[in-house]
Amino acid sequence: MFNLNSSFFRFITNIGNIIIVSVLWAICCLPVITIIPSTAALYYTCVKVIRHSRGYIIKDFFHSFRMNIKQGIFITILAIVFGLVLYIDYTYIVRLNPIPYYLIVIYRSALTLYVCLLIFLTINLSRFQISFLSLLKLSFFMMIRHFYLSFIMLVLLIAAGILLSAIPITLMFLPGLYILLTSLVMENILKKYMPHTLEDSESDTWYHED
Repeated sequence: MFNLNSSFFRFITNIGNIIIVSVLWAICCLPVITIIPSTAALYYTCVKVIRHSRGYIIKDFFHSFRMNIKQGIFITILAIVFGLVLYIDYTYIVRLNPIPYYLIVIYRSALTLYVCLLIFLTINLSRFQISFLSLLKLSFFMMIRHFYLSFIMLVLLIAAGILLSAIPITLMFLPGLYILLTSLVMENILKKYMPHTLEDSESDTWYHED
């Protein structure tokens, strides 16, 4: 039980790492425009360090954060602008009398697609070093092709949001826990889109491990 390599100590270490990376994520999200690169760093670190026991929690978090900061801020700003447009449209719709419920259905469908696309954009940002348009096209394709998995991740996100609203202290571990649960869905998908050559297998390709 007291062996440092025992399951018990690995479990305790993982709990500590989840708390550390969740707190790092919350701090780095404070400027708001850094939410996407912070979340990409959260995903990268949770999968690499916690799931695959590679690297170091703080070092790898900030490595990913720095790598994706510019593109991530750009995506965050676009997401905020588009989110504001959706919100303004919604406030306009609900003020109509009578309320056209078909517009409510269209709005909710657009909101669902928007959030699912953001999930894929953020996760793909953590893994791929490609242009924004390539990232957008890849994320949209993956979202449509794997829509049932998109729905699962959306449900998990809603559940996490409800829990966080009810118990704010869960911010200390909930972000990391949510990302770990999401990675159980996403990693099998990501492996289908990543090249795995002989040269890759000889390098630090932790993301190809089971």
